[in-house]
Amino acid sequence: MSNRAGKEYWLNIAAVIVLILIAAAIIFVITPDYIIKRPSDPVMKPDGTKWRIACYEGGEYPEYTETLKYLVLELEANGWISGVSGKRLDSFINSSEIWDYLGTDVKSDYLEFPPELFWSPGWDVSARTSDSGEALSEMKAGCRDRYRHSGSRCSRNNYGINRSRGFRSHQQYG
Repeated sequence: MSNRAGKEYWLNIAAVIVLILIAAAIIFVITPDYIIKRPSDPVMKPDGTKWRIACYEGGEYPEYTETLKYLVLELEANGWISGVSGKRLDSFINSSEIWDYLGTDVKSDYLEFPPELFWSPGWDVSARTSDSGEALSEMKAGCRDRYRHSGSRCSRNNYGINRSRGFRSHQQYG
């Protein structure tokens, strides 16, 4: 192979590589987001039912409320839930209120937020031990019996939440 033929050969290979890279870049740029599957994309459970979400917090704490607000916003941004009102979300002062909102006003084809699957023993050590055991048992059992919490210490209405405490809104975090 002459020097000139060898040079043309490598130029042709380089041209093909450049064309492949350009084609890949064009495909990557024009591919709609809905075609690309991300790990955070919503999916149903393997049996086709919604995921039942539970929340357990040791007690009321402003950072827990803010964290739950961010979680709600991210769930909406990733398509797991819809119908979230940022203004309304900012008005909640504790996780219990957010959980009520998730269970009643927010729509989802993938998730449900049952009111009986929220625990907050209010920093009471004895209640915390009991509630954490109850929460784990309930989750392990697949939450089959929805009504056994009625009237128990684990009932949402018995947490003694201090509704006068304020918190920073998620907008103040930037």
